[in-house]
Amino acid sequence: MKITTSIAEIDVETLADRVRREMEEKAAGGQAPAVDETEGAPWEPPAADGERPPFEAAGDGLGPAAEVSYGDLASWDGERFVEAAYRAVLGRPADEEALAHYGRGLREGRLSKAELLARLRWSGEGRACGVRLRGLWGPLLLALPGRIPVVGRLWRALGALVRLPALWGRVAALESGLEGLVEERLPAMEGRLEEMASRESRLEGLVEERLPAMEGRLEEAAAELGRLREEARERREILDRFRRDLLDQERRLWRLLDREAQAGEPAAGAGDSGTAARERDHLLDALYSTLEDAFRGTRGEIKKRLEFYLPLVERALEAAPSRPVADLGCGRGEWLELLSERGISCVGVDLNRVMADRCRERGLAVVEGDALDYLDRCGPGSLAAVTAFQLVEHLPLDALVRLLDGAFRCLAPGGLLLLETPNPENLLVSGYTFYLDPTHKHPIPPETAVFLVEARGFRDPGILRPPSPPLPEAEGLTEPLLKKLFLSERDYAVAAWKPGAKA
Repeated sequence: MKITTSIAEIDVETLADRVRREMEEKAAGGQAPAVDETEGAPWEPPAADGERPPFEAAGDGLGPAAEVSYGDLASWDGERFVEAAYRAVLGRPADEEALAHYGRGLREGRLSKAELLARLRWSGEGRACGVRLRGLWGPLLLALPGRIPVVGRLWRALGALVRLPALWGRVAALESGLEGLVEERLPAMEGRLEEMASRESRLEGLVEERLPAMEGRLEEAAAELGRLREEARERREILDRFRRDLLDQERRLWRLLDREAQAGEPAAGAGDSGTAARERDHLLDALYSTLEDAFRGTRGEIKKRLEFYLPLVERALEAAPSRPVADLGCGRGEWLELLSERGISCVGVDLNRVMADRCRERGLAVVEGDALDYLDRCGPGSLAAVTAFQLVEHLPLDALVRLLDGAFRCLAPGGLLLLETPNPENLLVSGYTFYLDPTHKHPIPPETAVFLVEARGFRDPGILRPPSPPLPEAEGLTEPLLKKLFLSERDYAVAAWKPGAKA
């Protein structure tokens, strides 16, 4: 019997048999209860893999049983039925070939369970065992018409129709079981989904909370890396410049020595006269220039700090508007550059040839020579201000007094004297950082600086303390005395005025 559909011709018996097998296999997997296809009784799933069918005699576990019910054996399917039949009827396990052959015959419908049991029972080995099979004849007789040509197909179709309600019942039971399983597990699954959504929300909140801080740290790290790279680049430039300057000086000195030797002039070391002897005084210029680059700070930092003094210079220019500012020991020229940017006429003086050359490269007016000699050459009252940053600590007392007297003579009435020097009130400065420069003589306390400028004729002296970040070694101090001793400004300046005009 065939059923014609829009898809294909389907054998009802094959369809029913496939549905039955699939339902049984799903039921065997523990998905849902099923109903026996013949008796309507609750169906029990077969034993798990590896368990033996319960048809064996006591003792060693082998040997046929005395009597076996067909209904008990029929509860098994496929290869398990074959194994159960062999053990119950022949008293031994089925070999691999028998399992494969008979199992395939049962699945394909070429052999019924009753026919298989009959073959085993009335085989030579089965007769010898003599097992009694209760309930076999009914199923066997029902299976025989299915082997008659033409009639057999009708008989099998009729059997499929008879079994169809049971199959639908099993399908309904399976659906019911699945629905129950879904209803049972759905709340737990929904709970897990809600928990996962909650975790995802918390994670998103945590990311949003911590992301700005992480981005800030990354920016700080990037800025610090950039600063370190810039510092390394500046250090390389400093060393390269020092090597070039030192090499230039050595070449210049050797050329002078050769020229003096050819002209018969005194050579270096033969006395203080001669060009080569004078050139020898500049041999350490490149070294000192490199030392200042290493410990003074960057040009940008120094310029920003020196802006603190600009109001004083502007006040001095009100008293002497047409006169320039002289910066003694101008060094790298940060103060000169700052004044020039504001249109203030200025000139620098420095004995270091390397530093003087570097200032000229920047377009600054610089005189290479001794500061005291420069003041001696200046006319009286020709300057609006005399400034000196980090210079006076290099001078012995007699030279410092000469500088004060020379500045007093050169300043116009109302002119400014501004001297900056390391602050010995800070113990870290006076006890350590002051000596990073080996050319320093001794620190000058603020009271001493005020006394000296007043003793040489200046009026209204005052102590100025430009702000500076504390040294890292002293950070975290809270006691007032310790803060004064370790956190005082690293530099101070004394500012005084030449009398004769409103100061």
